[in-house]
Amino acid sequence: MTSVNANAHDDRACGVAAIAYIRDQTVDTMKLDNKLVQIVRISVFAGFNGNAWQRASGMVQCTVLEGGGESI
Repeated sequence: MTSVNANAHDDRACGVAAIAYIRDQTVDTMKLDNKLVQIVRISVFAGFNGNAWQRASGMVQCTVLEGGGESI
């Protein structure tokens, strides 16, 4: 995530958000801090702003999900 933020020249390019999404395809799988993680492309269809859910359309992002196998 640090690399993405640096390449985007934006400290907030990667962050944490409450979203509703549909999983698309796995971009990569890697070991991070002795855990196996997947970098996954997602289609976001809603986000929570702290008070209510708001619809989002056509927003494709990437996220990091834990799991997807065993790290040996």
